Amino acid sequence: MQLVQPFVTIAASALLLGETIEPSTLFFAFVVISPVTLGRRMPVGSVSPDLINNPAFFRAGGLIMHEQPDCLSRVETQDTSEMSRGISFPKSHQCTATPKMNPEDFQELCAVAVNAATACAKEYVSTIHSRRVFPDRASVADLSQLDQLLPRSGYGASSVVQLQHQYAAPATVASAALAQHFGRGGMR
Repeated sequence: MQLVQPFVTIAASALLLGETIEPSTLFFAFVVISPVTLGRRMPVGSVSPDLINNPAFFRAGGLIMHEQPDCLSRVETQDTSEMSRGISFPKSHQCTATPKMNPEDFQELCAVAVNAATACAKEYVSTIHSRRVFPDRASVADLSQLDQLLPRSGYGASSVVQLQHQYAAPATVASAALAQHFGRGGMR
């Protein structure tokens, strides 16, 4: 399980894109953003085979942190600069391999990842004193808590380091990524 967690976390993003969260709930989860997924409505519990087998699907990643992320399922633009405010900085990374597994195993692993992300989100909400929406440097700094939250959700120490490195950069790097992505003029 340790070896496939990063892959499962990314793959589960497709499921999360179609999930509806209560507007009053601050939601936090790993999410991928790529040209392959833009404009698609991804219902919870299903991942299109062409997405699973397409390397481009795993080529871009980021985090979302928003009070109403269900707006993500309504995104129909091909330009990331015009995407919902619910999407924070897209961040490039490479997924080295796509594990070969049958659909049942894949769905089961995705469910584990989604449950872990949900548990992580609930705990995150209980640790903050105020709600913030990206782009906000203080919100970005809060991501440093991932090293404490992920182990409580069942991730081992080595996985936490890998996940942090790939998907939750330290606050300084994340702040720079925000500034670079949104430009000096801020969010469009």
